[in-house]
Amino acid sequence: MKYIHQIITTLNRYIVLIETIREEQVHRVFTGDEFNRIATRVLKNNATGDIFKAKADLLQAKVIREAPRVEGSFQLDRRVSRFLNEMAEQESIGLSGNIRIEVEQLSSLIAQLSDAIARNDKLNSDQYLEQMDLRLSNLQNQSSVNEKAILRAVEKSKSYPPSFTVKQRYKEANDLWEQYIIPMLEMIEPQGIFSRTLTELENKLRSYRRDGQLMLVTQRETMEQVIFRILDLRAEMSSSIHRSQIKLAPLREAYRKATRLSRSISDALTYLANTRFKYADNFPIPDVSKRYSPALTDGDTEIDAYIAGLAQYSPEKTYLPDVQEGERGAPTLYPDVLNQLKGRVPINDTFQWLLDNYPDISTAYMLQIFLRLTSMEPQLASAMKERKRYETLTHRIDMPRRELSGK
Repeated sequence: MKYIHQIITTLNRYIVLIETIREEQVHRVFTGDEFNRIATRVLKNNATGDIFKAKADLLQAKVIREAPRVEGSFQLDRRVSRFLNEMAEQESIGLSGNIRIEVEQLSSLIAQLSDAIARNDKLNSDQYLEQMDLRLSNLQNQSSVNEKAILRAVEKSKSYPPSFTVKQRYKEANDLWEQYIIPMLEMIEPQGIFSRTLTELENKLRSYRRDGQLMLVTQRETMEQVIFRILDLRAEMSSSIHRSQIKLAPLREAYRKATRLSRSISDALTYLANTRFKYADNFPIPDVSKRYSPALTDGDTEIDAYIAGLAQYSPEKTYLPDVQEGERGAPTLYPDVLNQLKGRVPINDTFQWLLDNYPDISTAYMLQIFLRLTSMEPQLASAMKERKRYETLTHRIDMPRRELSGK
């Protein structure tokens, strides 16, 4: 009895640590460093002395043992591991399909009870009522176990080390949401199978009790007990699902955001790699510098002359010629440039061609057109040549010459 007391006390004290070891060390054998790493993360007071004390206590109670033929390694005791596995199975979350089966069997019991009462079969009626009470009790217990399992999953997802990604941390929470919360919400809504079955059962039992078709007092008491259990189950199940939904919702949203972000980044990188940056690996950044244009006020003499000239300044009259409709200048558009260029390919120097044909457009817009022509047009093939210096109205640009040809 002393050993039993010791092992129960040790399990109670270090249950979180032992459970973490069981879950993470799937191959059963773990090294001392792995034990220290898990204990540092799990124990609230993770001082070095406490970690060694935990290891000593677990070894003394024979919860963990030294692994045979592997020096410096340990493993959970086989009996402890089996006990933890059985407890985990009992407390693992029940799938919504299992709850649906219980509800469907309740519906079958309703039909059987109706037949037994119609035949005045008191023995079978009593058995069916007891089976109903048992299944309703099982549903209550399963609801409580499921909520506890969800709380453990939430706490577990928050205890992962920073090296785990958001998707790795919250995957279990997202799975619980999709496999349990969503199906259960559908079942407990007014038209769902859970609500319909409980409402039908409650109405029939109340009707039988009013009609007085069951003569035995014990059957009446059992019927009232089943009715009260229906009311409790309906309220408890709805509250439990709601609380679990609140706990899981932030984790699921974080998982979905991480999934959407990963998918968007992947799609964007694929698109850019396939269509936009044909020369992303070897495209040199052009060296763009502003051209020097001396101002009137660069020196003291020029400033004096400029101020003196202001007193005698008189603007000349400006005469603007009349412009007929259709003769007004239009902004340079990329489709127009592209159409004109396609009629001139092959082109030996693309940027110089732009300077010769569109000298008045801004440097930024000209560079934009140049990059689109040489990197983003599927009908044009570009070849990079030697570096060359170009001069626009406002800037000097040093970059490789580009040849363009049709495909």
